Amino acid sequence: MTSSAFYVAPHGLLSGLLWTVANVWATRAVQYFGIGNYYIWHELTNLFGTFVIGVFGPKIGIPARPPKIEWLAGLGFICVFLGMIPVVFLREEKAEDAEDATPANPTTATNSLETLFRPEIQEGSTASPSPAWNLPEVLQVTQGSVAAANALTWDGTMGRPDVEQLRRLRFPAGPLKLDTLCSGGLPIIAASILEEAAEAPAPSRAWLKGWLLSLVTGLVLSLQYEPMLPWQHDLEARGFKPSGVDYTFSNCLGIFLCSTTYLLIASGWKRLTRQPLQKPVLRPPLLAGVMWTMACSCQLYAMTQLPYAVAYCLVVGGGLAVSLLWGTLVFGEAAGLHNKKCLALAFLGVFLGLVLLGLAA
Repeated sequence: MTSSAFYVAPHGLLSGLLWTVANVWATRAVQYFGIGNYYIWHELTNLFGTFVIGVFGPKIGIPARPPKIEWLAGLGFICVFLGMIPVVFLREEKAEDAEDATPANPTTATNSLETLFRPEIQEGSTASPSPAWNLPEVLQVTQGSVAAANALTWDGTMGRPDVEQLRRLRFPAGPLKLDTLCSGGLPIIAASILEEAAEAPAPSRAWLKGWLLSLVTGLVLSLQYEPMLPWQHDLEARGFKPSGVDYTFSNCLGIFLCSTTYLLIASGWKRLTRQPLQKPVLRPPLLAGVMWTMACSCQLYAMTQLPYAVAYCLVVGGGLAVSLLWGTLVFGEAAGLHNKKCLALAFLGVFLGLVLLGLAA
């Protein structure tokens, strides 16, 4: 290393906090607004806030290095943003014989708990009171969402038997009732399983919430790496030569601490309010975290070598271009003439914006 800047900088912890807050709000905005609307509106404030910091930052006390040709950089920002808009209009191409296709596992007309656990309930009701009475080893869920059935119990598992049921297991005096045994002693009423138990808000109110959250999220994301600018300026004034890699550790540590704190608070609140906490899948997020950390290191390094606004917009536009190429060439997601037109417009806008930003730097 060429500097002694590899330490836990408070500026990096602040960046991690901003990243965590923005991503928490982003999930809510997508629920209210839809991912397409969120993508466009949050990028609007994200790019605008970054442009203001990178170009006008020195005038308001932020030690940012502005681009050499400011108007050309602004034109590049506009082209990159316009290139993002056609992505929202991509649509799924349905096969002509989709209606004639039959599902591999046909389901019945109902998915109530009475249907899900009917074999076990019948077995418990017809069994004779005998010490040899045994519980079925596995409760067969015939159909429907396993996550929804699992979330119906108080703790997200198959439940716990109450004291009376445990006594019956030891001193059987009558048939066990599996409908209460599997629910922790709570009575179960046959009803359709719904993925979302909470009532959906009014469309206009949800749209307004999603729109505001999208704008605020984009603005917070544009401020995420702003603390790095005074950190870099202070170290350079003291004779050090910091790079973006030096800032990565503090940034990731801040994300870890803030995300863990949010997880503990959210899970504790769900436990107190008896809401189900879905069990996460660990391997994909861990792999995504490794890839994101590598990309973050490259982005922070670019921000120390290029003007702040130019480097940030290059990363945003370049990331969109790579994701479009990946989805098109590897997964074949751009099937159909309509999607190909949208992708062509997106590539044109993003590529033109990247060229203008490169010239402006």
